[in-house]
Amino acid sequence: MTEATISTITKHLLGNGNSGFKVTYEVMGSSYISFQLINTMKPDDNLTNMFNSKHENLIVIDSIKSGVGRKPQTDFYEIVIKPVLNYLNMTHKYFKTKWAHSIATFAQQLDVTQNYTIVFLSGDTSISELINNLPSVITTIEERKTIKIIPIAMGSANALANSIGFGNPVETFDSFLRGMKHTAPFPLYRVIFPNEKQIIFFIIFSMGFHANLLHLCTLDPKYSCLGVERFQLASTEILDNYNLNLTLEIKLTSKTIVSQFAYFALINTPRLEEKYIPSPQSDPFMSQLHILGYSSELSSKELKDSILKGYTLMQGDNVSGQGIVYEPVTDDFDIIIKAEVQRDPKYMLDICCDGILDNLNDMSSEVLKVIKIKFLKPNDLSFNLEIMKPEN
Repeated sequence: MTEATISTITKHLLGNGNSGFKVTYEVMGSSYISFQLINTMKPDDNLTNMFNSKHENLIVIDSIKSGVGRKPQTDFYEIVIKPVLNYLNMTHKYFKTKWAHSIATFAQQLDVTQNYTIVFLSGDTSISELINNLPSVITTIEERKTIKIIPIAMGSANALANSIGFGNPVETFDSFLRGMKHTAPFPLYRVIFPNEKQIIFFIIFSMGFHANLLHLCTLDPKYSCLGVERFQLASTEILDNYNLNLTLEIKLTSKTIVSQFAYFALINTPRLEEKYIPSPQSDPFMSQLHILGYSSELSSKELKDSILKGYTLMQGDNVSGQGIVYEPVTDDFDIIIKAEVQRDPKYMLDICCDGILDNLNDMSSEVLKVIKIKFLKPNDLSFNLEIMKPEN
């Protein structure tokens, strides 16, 4: 196996090259393996022209198990964020995850009478955990406070951050310091399972190949210790050993789609990884899902080629073709799943919802299963949710 190349990169924070902060970091494959901060601030620097410190209840949430985890040389908060915020006298709280439900517990304790700005050092699942565990207190529209979210990509895939242009942690932190003026509403969707369990998602709900892939990569130690490369390695095992054949009936407002799928997903972001664009017509700021389905009638090679095509697509492309379903949806709809609980292998009913993994066999014993997809409205949560946008 060829050893991955290590690249060393230097970027500036706040300054213009002659003054400010510099961050030098090393990248191997998709992983950041070290960070180093250099302070080149001059005594007469006018910091008020460089950054905007007006953030109510600024909190940094560090999901320390995200991606390949944290080591002393890769601790982005301790090496970069903490010293810079302290230098700039920006008051903030630091929250480091300690156990599986740390973020859920944190979210439940938020004060619905306060605004928050939350910087996530994590992947997508940590943001999902926060949203799914906000207090259930319902306030009026006039009283409702806002949570502004800044995703700094420290996970394995970072679909949200990469889709909105925040794929580089140093550049994202620099944009935040300079005072990102633009925020956008956060489109959210709710999936309601046969046993009434509900999950809010903002990236992807999937069954078939994608869900199987996430289950395998998360639960199998030989893949879970790797970065984004694990997805390509595990996909071969699934294509060689899984019977990817799931019958779905999708009841849309205007029509009903019935098909046997090897891969089925509802996607809100164009990217699932930095260089992987499976849904190029998706817009993470628009309340619109795209149905993406690959037929089980495709050969193993055709299915693999269709899935891997996402590495060559550009945003705006159309992926429709023989054996492919790809179309936008803007209204609530139902998905009817037909599977034999006792006869079909359990992986057939794996589901993935923004990294939250489950299985329909564990929810219901019915042969006919109905999953409801709802488009959330602003008054469905206890907070308004906004996401910071790049200036351009």
